[in-house]
Amino acid sequence: MNNWNEIEKDGRIWFYGANRRLIEDEKALIEKELDAFCANWAAHGEKLKCGYSIENNQFLLLAVDEGVAHASGCSIDSSVAIIRKLDESLKLDLFNRLNVFLLNEDNVKTVSHQEVKEMINSSQLDADSKLVNTLPKNMGDWLDRSNVLLSESWLNKYLSKPANS
Repeated sequence: MNNWNEIEKDGRIWFYGANRRLIEDEKALIEKELDAFCANWAAHGEKLKCGYSIENNQFLLLAVDEGVAHASGCSIDSSVAIIRKLDESLKLDLFNRLNVFLLNEDNVKTVSHQEVKEMINSSQLDADSKLVNTLPKNMGDWLDRSNVLLSESWLNKYLSKPANS
C-alpha cells in the first residue's frame, strides 16, 4: 500500500535519481514492485507506514513515517535491495550520487558533477541555476524544496569565491 500522501513532514526520505526518464512500462513495473514492497515493509516485525513517489518520470522517492515505527538497519537494507534490483534490471544508475539534475523550465538534464564544474567555468551555470534537491532532509524538505538553487546545494563549492579584502 502506498501511503505517500499520508507521510508526516518529518518522515524519513530516500531519493534515487535515474540517469534518464522512465518509459511507461518501466514506471508501471516500478509501481508494481514498490506497491508489493510497501505492503509488507516492516522493521522488527512492526509494519512501517511508508510510501513512494515517482517524480518527473525520473526520480524515485521512498519515505517512512517514523512517528509510527522507525526503519531499522535491516529494513533499510531490504529497501536498498528492492531499489538495487530495479536499478539493475532497468539500467537506471540510481545509486550514482554524483549525478546532478539541472532544471530548465520543466526539463531535466542529467549531468555529472564534473560537468557542473565545467559548466560553471564556462558561465553556462551560475549561483541561480536550478537543480533537483537530491539530498532532502525529510518529507517536508522534499515537499517544500524539491528544487534548489546551485548556491544552496552541495555544488556551491564550485562557485567562484570573492577575493578576501
